[in-house]
Amino acid sequence: VVPLTAGMLVSSVVGGNLIVRLGRYKPLPVAGTIAVTAGLAGLATIGPGTPYPLLGAMVALIGAGLGCVMQPAVLAIQTAVDRDDLGTATASSAFVRQMAGTATIGVLGGLLSRWSGEALAVLRDTAATGPATEPAMEAATDAARATAAGAIGDLFLLVVPVGMAAVAAALTLRDRRLR
Repeated sequence: VVPLTAGMLVSSVVGGNLIVRLGRYKPLPVAGTIAVTAGLAGLATIGPGTPYPLLGAMVALIGAGLGCVMQPAVLAIQTAVDRDDLGTATASSAFVRQMAGTATIGVLGGLLSRWSGEALAVLRDTAATGPATEPAMEAATDAARATAAGAIGDLFLLVVPVGMAAVAAALTLRDRRLR
């Protein structure tokens, strides 16, 4: 969580300053979606032995990309509508973002549970049978770790095409002058 938040914080501040200086917002969503997609692709390669600093760097890259995308997306919407519709457009954007996030977490959480549930059930059953032998518990733990890491990597791989679609969408944004 810390690398993601730190990446978002730094990139949103730097990105906001760039937008003010340039008077345009399009370069940030393009760069941000590329960064998010690269971070997702990196996380698709994780395994039980992936070093924590590497995981943190990939998550920070996703955070930096999100920081470059979120506020410029609101600006793009606000510059595309009449002043009378600013509140409605901004609220609608926030609503759609929240609903999409909720649905995505539900679907990906369900897939993760499905893909790693059997190995986790074996680990639970091994622990529940009483004093399990240390080798049996280690074997069940290692199998559960490997299965969960593989499932998480597969989830990120599944989301990479969504990131690519986001890059394509960012490239089609009109680069309007700020009002």
